Amino acid sequence: MPSHRETFIGAGLDTWAGSPFVQARLALLGKTVFLLSFGFFAIINCVVIAVGGASVLASLATQANLMHFLSSSMMAGLWVTASVRPWSLRALGILDGGSLLLAGVGLGLMAAQPDEGQLMAGLFALAVTMMARAVLIPSTALRTFCLSSIASLRRHG
Repeated sequence: MPSHRETFIGAGLDTWAGSPFVQARLALLGKTVFLLSFGFFAIINCVVIAVGGASVLASLATQANLMHFLSSSMMAGLWVTASVRPWSLRALGILDGGSLLLAGVGLGLMAAQPDEGQLMAGLFALAVTMMARAVLIPSTALRTFCLSSIASLRRHG
């Protein structure tokens, strides 16, 4: 019988098709969000540097860019990790929750700028990430709601 901790971590993941299906969907989530996020990161920075005349280092070294890059990298890490070998349901639960929560923190910090445009970009990126997870990962509504709520918390002030 699984322990309470194992049940909690894997709770809500729908395994009707087995752990390999959940794992494949986690890899797909990581790939999809990484390609979208990093694509936006590259295009936006190329435009800012080319049109705005900003230096590459000055443009890339902002808090918003660093957090965007780290959040994108988190999704790349999920993609690679979920693709390398079979994982237990417990490990998949940790990958699912951890990747969404860490990416949410990064995107929240990306949005935590005095510039209203940056706030909207961060919130949009967070919404797309949570929506992609809700569509791609087979889990209960309660797990999706809880993870999305925690990932979208942002400290005000």
